Amino acid sequence: VLQWFLADPSGTAATHFEVIPAALAVVLVGGTDWMYHRFILSGGGERKRTEVERVYDYLLAGAGRVVTGGGLATLLTYAVWALAGTEITGSDNDVIAVALTLLAVGGPLWGIYWTRSQRNRALDAAEEAQSTTRRIYLFFIVGISGLVALVSLIGLVYVFVENVLDGTVGASTLDSMAVPIGLAVTAGALAWYHVSVVRRDRAE
Repeated sequence: VLQWFLADPSGTAATHFEVIPAALAVVLVGGTDWMYHRFILSGGGERKRTEVERVYDYLLAGAGRVVTGGGLATLLTYAVWALAGTEITGSDNDVIAVALTLLAVGGPLWGIYWTRSQRNRALDAAEEAQSTTRRIYLFFIVGISGLVALVSLIGLVYVFVENVLDGTVGASTLDSMAVPIGLAVTAGALAWYHVSVVRRDRAE
């Protein structure tokens, strides 16, 4: 749908949207199957949270976080290109549609399962904070996002210094720095947020 409105798809609406029935069928069957098994797992009344449930929650939260980060980094990159005056073509609009789709899907996925984990953290702070699964999740996110931010910053500095030495600092410099800026801002924000979570868990 986003591609239809933002990009420049070829063919008629019937041709463009012909995949929709199959996609809806997959969502319906997969969603029903998921809800049925969630119902089976939730049966039997209240019980203590297990490490298997933590793995489930943090895996889905991590997947949502990665997908959301990719969409956000892409949008930031295009925002910088727009500031630099770079021409945004139809194919670029197609990529923007993909980025918005990543945010629309990944954002709620991360929000639901991260909120659930944080809610259990509030109910049983000591045990949740000390769980191996939570620690692996947090240090994995911090490590990967920190590494991406560092590499992006190196790229930013390199491009800027190169342009300064060549005497070509200008809109083209900003154009060349767009991708590293998008990655550095996104990864830096992710690392900063999760470091703050790690610090609170350690204090607990």
